[in-house]
Amino acid sequence: MREGERLGVPGVLVLVLYVLGVVWLAALPLLVGLVLAGLVPEVGRLRTAGGGWRLLHLLWIYPVFFVVVGMLEPRAGRVRSRGRRVLALAVELLLAWLVLTLLLGLFFVHPGGAAIASAVAVASLAPFARLLERTLPRGARGGRDGADGGPEAAGRTR
Repeated sequence: MREGERLGVPGVLVLVLYVLGVVWLAALPLLVGLVLAGLVPEVGRLRTAGGGWRLLHLLWIYPVFFVVVGMLEPRAGRVRSRGRRVLALAVELLLAWLVLTLLLGLFFVHPGGAAIASAVAVASLAPFARLLERTLPRGARGGRDGADGGPEAAGRTR
């Protein structure tokens, strides 16, 4: 590495702050769900043990949620390719809601509060998912059968 190519301490600090900002921005829909569900009387009662450190729990909920939903996506894609698009979306959303309800159960005394918070979080994550789907390149869209113009379709035309 040449002398001018080193990142240096200020560069590393900026990179760390950037990564933390992205993680907190990604966890923002979860926080919105917590706040709104916490306003519901009786059901939304939050656990107070742990204080502000409990908010760090949000930092690992989002990656776990992303991995679990990512594992469910190929199965839903196969169902979608068979023409059952609405059924696949309903099952995918239900499973995402259930996983998120289990993960958010740490924050609430009553399980209903976690269910409400996860419903709000899934609803607030939906616009981000639609935006990401629209910005994908044409060849990178889902579908294992290659009907979307991906590499599998290009291999069949030769």
